[in-house]
Amino acid sequence: MGLPRCGSTLVETILSQTAGVVDLGEAPLLDQAIAAAEAGGPDTDDLETLYRSLAAGPRPASNDDTTVALTDKYLSNVVHCQLIAAALPNSRIIHVHRNPMDNLLSLFSNHFARGNEWTYDLDDAVAYYDLYRRLMQAHEQAMP
Repeated sequence: MGLPRCGSTLVETILSQTAGVVDLGEAPLLDQAIAAAEAGGPDTDDLETLYRSLAAGPRPASNDDTTVALTDKYLSNVVHCQLIAAALPNSRIIHVHRNPMDNLLSLFSNHFARGNEWTYDLDDAVAYYDLYRRLMQAHEQAMP
């Protein structure tokens, strides 16, 4: 995980070249699993099972499925690091980051379709980056 334009796509692409690693891209699967767990109902008490069923998606099951790992680079997962560590105990969180000035300039010079309006103003981008950096420092202290 990381900010947009930090290199997370490159890292996910490299990881997914390994046999058995499936690239999930930037789908809000964890948010959907959390919403389903909060809604209640049958089989909603296990967040890991909910998440894995969403990650499996509409793909037909096969006897030769050799998936050993999933990569999920949905950037908003940054707020769920401690939940990920608790509910998905076999997961590994890879924090991808780059030089702050390079990252902020790249964010500011790219137009995102929607959802990252904070990147359109340098003051907003710097403030967001500072909040993000402090959040990740807290996560890294809690989960080295």
